[in-house]
Amino acid sequence: MLRILVVDDNAGFRDVFSLGLDYQPDFEVVAQAGSLAEARAMLEGIDVVIVDRGLPDGDGLTLIGELREASPGAALLVMSATVEEAHPQQALDAGAAGILDKIAPLEEQAAQIRAVRDG
Repeated sequence: MLRILVVDDNAGFRDVFSLGLDYQPDFEVVAQAGSLAEARAMLEGIDVVIVDRGLPDGDGLTLIGELREASPGAALLVMSATVEEAHPQQALDAGAAGILDKIAPLEEQAAQIRAVRDG
């Protein structure tokens, strides 16, 4: 079971997205956060963090180092709904495992998450 933390400041999106992930037989959303401060307390024991970059208290990418300390081997995926080319490349350059298209169908998102899990 892949233990997932979803970090997004839009509670409505976060709830619906997490519910969709929970319907996957191999996923469990074990925590949700709306800010970096909330997420920092939830990083231990996580396999994948799915984070939005635009959080009220900073860039979601800042969690990468803290996640690696709290849960070695865990991966961070950045959610993006932007078509700006620099945005995804910046995330990858910072150490994100990949980019998750925020507006893609759930099946596609789940496949991207599994691809990170499978290496």
